Order: sequence, then C-alpha cells, then structure tokens
Amino acid sequence: MPTSSHAPHCATNTIQVTSLHVYPLKGAAGFSPHTWPVDERGLRHDRRFMLVDETGNFISQRTCAKLALVRADIAHNTMRISCPTLAADNSRPHTDAAIVQTDLCLFQIALDALASNTPTNESAYARVQIWDDFVQALAIWPDADAMLSEFLHQRARLVYMPDNTTRLTNMNRGEPRRNVSFADAAPLAFAPPFAEAALAALKD
Repeated sequence: MPTSSHAPHCATNTIQVTSLHVYPLKGAAGFSPHTWPVDERGLRHDRRFMLVDETGNFISQRTCAKLALVRADIAHNTMRISCPTLAADNSRPHTDAAIVQTDLCLFQIALDALASNTPTNESAYARVQIWDDFVQALAIWPDADAMLSEFLHQRARLVYMPDNTTRLTNMNRGEPRRNVSFADAAPLAFAPPFAEAALAALKD
C-alpha cells in the first residue's frame, strides 16, 4: 500500500479586518475608527439612532437620497449629527446639483448621559417600524427633528433604541436569535475583499 512522506496538513482559515465603519444614524454617513468596541448588538452605537417619517416608518437612502449628505460621528462619547446648509447656485438653476455648501448644521447628543438617564415616561417614546419589526424608541430631540426635516425637505423624527429594547434577528437566519439594533438584518456585516477593491475603483 503506497504511503506518503508528507505530514498531514491542516488548513487554517483566518479573517483579516482591514477597516471598520460605524454608522450611528441609520442611512447617514458614518466614520471609520481604527479600533472600536463590540457589544451584543454589534459595533457599539452602530445604528442605534434612526430617522422616521410621520407614520413612524424608517427613512433610508432608498427613499431619501439626500440622507447620504447627513453625517453622524462620535468623539469623546458625544454623537454629532451634521448636514450642509445649502444655498442656491444661480449659475445652475433648476437642477438638484445647483447647490453649494455654505456651512454645517450641527446637533450633539451626550451618549453617556443618555445611557445613564434614559427617560422612562411613556410620552418620551414613539412606536416605530423597521422593516417588519415594531419597537418603542426614544424620541426627545425636537431641535434635531427640525434641522433634519428642513434639510431633507420631508418630515423626519430622530429616534433612539435604548438598551432595554429587544429586537431579535429574523427566525429565518437561524438560532440562536440575536439582539440587533436598527440594522437591516444582523448585528455585524462583513464585506468581501472584492467589495473593497470595487469601492476604491469608484473613488479613482
């Protein structure tokens, strides 16, 4: 019986993370830290905030493209939501591109204070919809609502998912079901290497 002189080889699959992307406000631009903590809902603070319309349904870039110009980042445990203050460019009338950025509108939320002093009164919450799920979300920032509604040209309300809110992954994704934020499907999402190369090509 023939034998092999080669020792058995065990292949080891490894995952290399080349970049991290955190999106505190669902649908808006986020930021890319070098390191970031992970909790049961995924990257900490990722998609814990969301915009909803007058019916309580979530707003995304699928239905509101201008949301891509809104940015949310976190520094020193403070979330900052910013959007351009837009002025008409009379040299290019009647086009969506006929705007120039003149300044930034800014709204800030202290995350540590929010976590330690989350309101419990029922009037501070709104019933909101994210796909097929309905949850109670905190809605206590009328100034942010006004700023974002004006910029997006539609009614928008800022809501937050507190730690005591339960939203589980879909049963079709298998067991065990995980607690998830306002993300579409899962606590974490990974992009394959070719996706990174494709994004780099688009920037060139």
